[in-house]
Amino acid sequence: MKVLILDVEEDILEILCYNFSKAGFEVLGIHNEEDLLTQARLGMPEVVVLGNTWQEHSGLRDQLRQIPGLGECLLVYLHTHLPPKKRPLPNELYIQTPVKPGRIIKQVQRRLFQKQLQGPEIPNGTPSPGGT
Repeated sequence: MKVLILDVEEDILEILCYNFSKAGFEVLGIHNEEDLLTQARLGMPEVVVLGNTWQEHSGLRDQLRQIPGLGECLLVYLHTHLPPKKRPLPNELYIQTPVKPGRIIKQVQRRLFQKQLQGPEIPNGTPSPGGT
């Protein structure tokens, strides 16, 4: 399972990449939004982790969602302050930091498992007849 991780802080990026890799994910660490968008188009990741340095107003979320085939990708937002009153979409996960990398990975694995149990989605956003 492919994971792209965006963070401009080298030490944080290295720690996240190491821990996701150790958990069995195929990981690519990225330092800027432009490279993230390029790699997302090329590699079709199942998970994109946006570190604390990501700015919500940048439009990155919308740009990622517009990439064909990336609509089902799980977007994980790491923030020191979670957005109030904002409810994440089904394929989004907000995690408040500081947090140990292991907890981030467990939450990602849990969400991916739940998604797998639900089955594939059909265009109107509801589970397919084969899903539970």
